[in-house]
Amino acid sequence: MTLLLAFVLTVIPLWFYKHYVMGTAFDTPERMEAYSESLLRFYSNLPSAILINATACGLRFYQEHSLMEKNHEQLLKVHLEAQLRILQDQINPHLMFNVLNHIHILMQKDIDRASVLLIRFSDILRYQLYECNREFVSLEKELKYLKDLVAIEQIRWADELEVKYTWTIQNGKSEISPLLLVPFIENAFKHVSRLPTEKGYVHLTLKQSDDMLDLNIENSNSAQQPRKQDTGGIGLTNVQKRLEILYPEKHELNIEKTESSYKVHLRLQLNTSN
Repeated sequence: MTLLLAFVLTVIPLWFYKHYVMGTAFDTPERMEAYSESLLRFYSNLPSAILINATACGLRFYQEHSLMEKNHEQLLKVHLEAQLRILQDQINPHLMFNVLNHIHILMQKDIDRASVLLIRFSDILRYQLYECNREFVSLEKELKYLKDLVAIEQIRWADELEVKYTWTIQNGKSEISPLLLVPFIENAFKHVSRLPTEKGYVHLTLKQSDDMLDLNIENSNSAQQPRKQDTGGIGLTNVQKRLEILYPEKHELNIEKTESSYKVHLRLQLNTSN
């Protein structure tokens, strides 16, 4: 289009110059004067024609560019939703496997504890079936799930671990992505050190202040009991991907490992719901 326009703007003036300025052997003075007036009108209208053509091309380019951006945003949104669904779906089988394994072990040792664990398990399963298909859930519902999860671990380990937790929530109607905090809790109980001479511990604090949520988890660590490699489940890599997608520039995650402890601090800006 640009080349064609340049060609036309070059050829037409040359043609006008040859025929209307230089003239021919058959042109009279009156005809040359008429040619000059026509040429003058042509050049006076030429800027307007160029401006109109450029404006039309610009509008067309803007429309096509806007359509391309819109299609790109829609494709990106679909891709992110699919990626989030894959990451979240990986949580459920991993957690279910662990809980069912706990129940199986307890059924052989303590029927009463196994019964309590089964009730907690039903609450967990209900939550995952009916609530976790949403992009965001209320903080109070997610907190109930986390309490059930910690209770299950307490039942499982009994007196073998020291488990302490504090829940301080100001507004339970605030929203959070479902199961977002679960991997951190699972990770603490999975990798906590338990030595014959030392009692392992898991300390957990969840505190909300306005629209900010702080999660602090610390578990005992020992060089005599190296941390296991994650052969299944999502691990911390998965939750970090979810944080980057769902809370870009709205979260801070710090992990600190020493010879005696493993600490996780997550600071998250919540979605508020009136």
